[in-house]
Amino acid sequence: MTFPLTVDLLADGANPASWLNTQVAAGLAARLRVVDPPVHALVTEGLRRLHQAVAACRAGEPLTDLTVVQLSWDLQVTRICGEAWSALVMDPDTMIGLLLDLTERVEEPLRVPMLTMLAYAAWRSGDVEAAHAGLVTVLRINPDYSLAKLLHLALHLGIPLSDLDIPSPAETAQAMGPAHAAWLTPLQPLLARYAPLPS
Repeated sequence: MTFPLTVDLLADGANPASWLNTQVAAGLAARLRVVDPPVHALVTEGLRRLHQAVAACRAGEPLTDLTVVQLSWDLQVTRICGEAWSALVMDPDTMIGLLLDLTERVEEPLRVPMLTMLAYAAWRSGDVEAAHAGLVTVLRINPDYSLAKLLHLALHLGIPLSDLDIPSPAETAQAMGPAHAAWLTPLQPLLARYAPLPS
């Protein structure tokens, strides 16, 4: 299979759902900026949305703009992103379609986990050039994204993909354990950008 990562997908562009993005960010910030944020509820909702989106994509059903924006925020959460990685390995064709759809419809700072997964999928399909381009783009957007740095180094060193083990959903759930606030850490810089606290 030829991996469909194009230059257009990597380019900056206007986001038709920017208003929705601001609204989702504001709602998420309101739920998180409390003494005891509802981590379990947020993760449960996000996992459900991910599973529903995968099923819709498999059935050829389009996602609404709201679902796309919500899912782009969900995938910033460590536990939900881990589930998406497992789904990518189990059903790559469906997940590539879903990730491409999300990447094309959300603002650049939110694309980081999706582009990283797409780069991995490109590498797995043998398209090293697209994998490299995707990882370079991720690291331009967020130079500190550790998974992209790891994949970029592995690609550069020629480490076999078989050495990069992606767990199953059950293994992911077991390894990550109960919900905890650290899963939400990747959301903080994005919330500071899209839903800043009043000065």
